[in-house]
Amino acid sequence: MSTLKRIQNGLLGRLRRGASPVINRLEKPLYAHKILSTKKCRLPDFICIGAMKAGTTWLYENMRCHPEIYVPDRKEDYFFSYEFYKRSLRQYSLRFSHGDSCVKGEITPGYGILEVDRIRFIRSVMPDVKLILLLRDPIYRAWSEACMNLAIKKQRKIEEVSRQEFLDYFNSGPFQQRSDYVTILDNWLSVFPRQRLFLGLYEDIETSAQELLRGILTHLGVSVEIDMSSFPLNAVILPKYEDYGGVHRGSPDQDHIRSDVSLPDEYREFLVKRFGKQVEPLNERFGLPVERWSCGTRDERRVKSAYFDR
Repeated sequence: MSTLKRIQNGLLGRLRRGASPVINRLEKPLYAHKILSTKKCRLPDFICIGAMKAGTTWLYENMRCHPEIYVPDRKEDYFFSYEFYKRSLRQYSLRFSHGDSCVKGEITPGYGILEVDRIRFIRSVMPDVKLILLLRDPIYRAWSEACMNLAIKKQRKIEEVSRQEFLDYFNSGPFQQRSDYVTILDNWLSVFPRQRLFLGLYEDIETSAQELLRGILTHLGVSVEIDMSSFPLNAVILPKYEDYGGVHRGSPDQDHIRSDVSLPDEYREFLVKRFGKQVEPLNERFGLPVERWSCGTRDERRVKSAYFDR
């Protein structure tokens, strides 16, 4: 073997192992251009890309009950977002090493707002991956997110969050991106074919949870003819906030997060102006029955329903 060939093989070996942040960065275009092979990587068969506060925790807990599906112990991975250059693709694939006999996937709602270049990378390394996107009335999705980040994660009641804090949060770029469903869909469908994406509605969890889950299972190609009596189909499942005051899934009665505050009219009007125009294009372009969305006109009496993710 020539010296040049040995150097090339050594470099490729280091790239495959992801030896350092520099190597982790260098490997990505090599995978995208097929210079490095993903053949030995156990990459997911599906990814749920969102939306945040739209039922992804409910979906995760129900998928964990299906014998033909494997999801890692940690729900959200963030590899394709802010950990993209912190780990190698091979290191990411190790999360799915126990799912060889199953349809395996991850649920990271933050992926919805990825830039198109990152979406292209995902398709380059996982050309057959299937996608899931759950959507929710954008006004109450937005309110739910704001309450989670400004109240629950800071162990405060909503009444303790100032008006200016809410307005600053509502005006932040990432917040607005997460409720811009049309742009999210346009970005992902500019890279992936429409038939690769399952679109579902958060509101169906309350009215027809089993039907919604069956639709997702059919999309993934796993059995729907199974006993679902042990599935938490109708449970209100809380996100896991172990890093924020010891609040865990299934514990909605923490004193510091209880409140009877509904969405104030002032914030409702602000959010309707920002996101209320999405109903028509989502219905016309994507066939979603979102005319049932009130876009902020209904009253959510309990903050539990307003900002706890099922």
